Parts: sequence; C-alpha cells; structure tokens
Amino acid sequence: MSNDSRTTDDVFGAFGGPAKFARTFRIKPSTASEMKRRQSISVDLWPEIVAEAGREGIDWLTYERLTQMHARPFRIARLS
Repeated sequence: MSNDSRTTDDVFGAFGGPAKFARTFRIKPSTASEMKRRQSISVDLWPEIVAEAGREGIDWLTYERLTQMHARPFRIARLS
C-alpha cells in the first residue's frame, strides 16, 4: 500500500483495532470507536501515537502522515 493512501483506519489497524488502540493510549473504547467512525483522530493523541509507532516499528506513521490523512481536500471548502 502506498503511503499516500493511508487512512485513519490504517492507524487503528496498526495498533490492533479500536479496542487495543484505546488500551494502548488509555482512552475510553467508545472514544476510539467514535474517532474511527468519524475518520478523525484527536490531535492531542498524535505525540503519543507517533512515539508508540516508532517503538513498534510502524515507520509510515509520522506527524506528516497524520496531517495528510486529516487534511483531505473534500473536507476543505475552496473558492473556484
């Protein structure tokens, strides 16, 4: 899979799904599930996510990648 096509689903998958993600980052399972449903991971978790990804050898999971997956063009209203 190209790094350009990574999504928030890939982040949850990299950590074993929403339940394990919740345990890893000490958040409520319902919070993790809602972030997955909304396809938006809370920015305040990004430092922990990037650090844990580094420890786990998940090299593609960087601040830049998180920014790119959250800044999709369809989310931004642009002038023609």
